[in-house]
Amino acid sequence: GKLKGIFTERDVLHLSAELGLDLFKKSVSEVMTTSITTMTPEDDVDELLSIMLKKRIRHMPILENDTLIGIISIGDAVKAKIEKTEEENKNLKQYMYSENGFI
Repeated sequence: GKLKGIFTERDVLHLSAELGLDLFKKSVSEVMTTSITTMTPEDDVDELLSIMLKKRIRHMPILENDTLIGIISIGDAVKAKIEKTEEENKNLKQYMYSENGFI
């Protein structure tokens, strides 16, 4: 199947405030978000994090050939960004102190 929507704990909070207990009489298809932003495994971590922050998305579906292969949380994205930055810093320090470097 193709991804048709997403229903998160944030949706539960917003809709329960609006609908009260009637929320639990609805089907998921009635209350899920159908306008979904998705990304692919090839997309860059910086782009992923930027979109998640800009659109206030806490869980990003990852699709490959229109098939859901995973969901990345904002926490996962931040952790990946930190790891990427630390690796870049390590590589820069190694270059700076190498024979070809400038220190």
